[in-house]
Parts: sequence; C-alpha cells; structure tokens
Amino acid sequence: MTLIQDTDTVLGSTTIKFDDLQETPTIEGRRDVGEAQLECSVRLTTPEVDVATPYDTSSLRPTITAAAKTQSSSSALQTTREAVIETRKIRLTAVKGTGFSVRKRMFKKDDIPDVYLNLQVGTQKWKTSVIPNSTTPQWNESKMVESTDNKNVISVEAYDKNKGTMDADDFYGSATITIGRLLLSGGTADVELQHKGEKLGLFITLRAELVQ
Repeated sequence: MTLIQDTDTVLGSTTIKFDDLQETPTIEGRRDVGEAQLECSVRLTTPEVDVATPYDTSSLRPTITAAAKTQSSSSALQTTREAVIETRKIRLTAVKGTGFSVRKRMFKKDDIPDVYLNLQVGTQKWKTSVIPNSTTPQWNESKMVESTDNKNVISVEAYDKNKGTMDADDFYGSATITIGRLLLSGGTADVELQHKGEKLGLFITLRAELVQ
C-alpha cells in the first residue's frame, strides 16, 4: 500500500517489519524520518475468516496513524502541506501582579489600585476578579483553554477599576506571550505591561499547564 502521491514532499522513510506486527498487533514508538521525528502507532487488523480455510496474507490491511513532530528548521518541513492538527487543553492561570503603586492626589485620598485583568487566547476571552486596594494583586484564577499551535498568543490587559459608575476604568497597559514560550519557560513567566510602546515596569505572572 503506497501513501505517497506525486505532489507530496518526501521527508524520509522508515520500515516496520510485517513479522513484528504478527507478533504484536499494535506497535507504538518514535522513529527518525529524515530530519523529523515520527511518533506512530501501527495496528494490524484482519478480516473475519474461517481458521480451517487457508487465506492469502495479502488480505491483511495494516492501519497506520501517525503524528509527526517537527524538531528541525528545515525548509522542507516548513513547506509540508499535510499536518496532523492536535487540539490540546491548557489550564491557564493569572497568578499575580507586581510593580503597581499608589497614586498620590491633591486634596483627595490617595488612590490605591483595584486591578483586574482581561485575557484572551484566540477567540477565548475572560476577565479576572477585581483585587481591591492592593499594589500586589494576587488572583490565582484559572481557565481551561484549547490550543492547536504553540504560536497561539496569550493577550493580557490590566485595568484599575474606578469606583464611580460613570467613570471608565483606567487602562494600565497590555502584554503578550505565546503558549509555546510560556511552556518552555517552565510553565510560569512574568510578562511586562506596555502602553503605546513604552515599558511600564508592571508585571503579570502567568502559568500554563498541559491537561491530559
């Protein structure tokens, strides 16, 4: 059975012995294929037959499912058109904020921040609770998100909640980080807020955990 078409880009090849499949109906493992690694599961299925009747072994049809994980920057891998898309569930947590300060006011009580966050991953959005009167807000609030690409961006916006119902909340700034970078940082990272391209010295701690 051939799996290669004329328009496909061949990255490499690997061989699984038919005898191995007869001994073990399902083989799972990781193999080097050219400049990539292939994680594959090969399962041998047979039609229902009368064991007393000889049959042609060519009727055995191995079913192969594979997901290639690229570990190379080769342009050949980048131009491969067919890819297995895996949706992963990630528990994303807004942990805390640091660097916020009290705003001094003339003839008024000093304004201690009441900070909350707006977060977004793709089309998935949510808002944390407001932490009143704190320059070091701690939320430790989590949400399950789905991601199909490590390049998916986590966007964070920080606001100071105004007590007046007619007043708009004060916008501090925003920050972004990719899911892949957050996971490669050990699952926890501090992102610095910026406003109009200026770094503010205000940091939001985010945590990401893969959920099986």
